[in-house]
Order: sequence, then C-alpha cells, then structure tokens
Amino acid sequence: MEEIFDAYKGYFIAFGLLLVIVIYFVLFYEYTDNEIYFRKSLKNENYEGIIESKFIDSNNHYNFTILISDGVSEKYVRPFEWITLWDSSNVGDKIVKAKGKNVLFLIKNNFDTSYLYYDRKGKLGIPTYRNKYQ
Repeated sequence: MEEIFDAYKGYFIAFGLLLVIVIYFVLFYEYTDNEIYFRKSLKNENYEGIIESKFIDSNNHYNFTILISDGVSEKYVRPFEWITLWDSSNVGDKIVKAKGKNVLFLIKNNFDTSYLYYDRKGKLGIPTYRNKYQ
C-alpha cells in the first residue's frame, strides 16, 4: 500500500489541493447574475456634465458613446444603459447621474428635464418629462 501511495503521491496532493479549492468556492463565492452586478455598479456611479459630443466608437465594437464634460474632467457615458438617452439627447444638453440612484436626469438646453430610468431590457426605459413651466 505504501508503494502505491509513494508512486502516486503527487497526484494525491494535486487532487487534495483541487478539492480544497472547489470547497472554498462552493462555500465562500457569492454568485451573482451579471444583470444584478451591473445594476449595483451602475447605481454607485456619480457624474454630471454637458454633452460635448455623440459618436459611434469604432474602437469599442461600434458602440454608441456620449462624451460629457464638467469643465474639469471628461467621462464617456454608455447610452445603452439608458434606453432612450441616445435619441433624446443633443450636444449641449446636461446629464446628471446621482450616486445611489438608477435614474439619470437629462436637462435640455431649454431646461426641460427628462428622467430616464435604467433598464437594459427596456421595460422601464420610457422617459418621463417635466416641463420647465410646470
């Protein structure tokens, strides 16, 4: 019996190590759906700025991209996260995304405000409008 153990000692150690790793992941790894993770990360974002440009980024799989600037820094916003943002926005409009919210405020040049609710599946992507005169 010792001869068999000595001959396959390396395999037993590798198998034991693999077993420990599998048990660790089963007990301590928190599985989350990609959508849940994306919502949480998006909810923690915070940005505000004027739309400087809208373009299709050929370096990033031809995704729609919006560049906003707050006068100090610039940020690229992914409009597919906000279903109607690409069609609703123009250069010069202001975008405000508060931390902890899944709502984006689009303030037009004429001060009309759109509330764009996040939903990648399009169920909540219908904007609600508030006119500046209300």
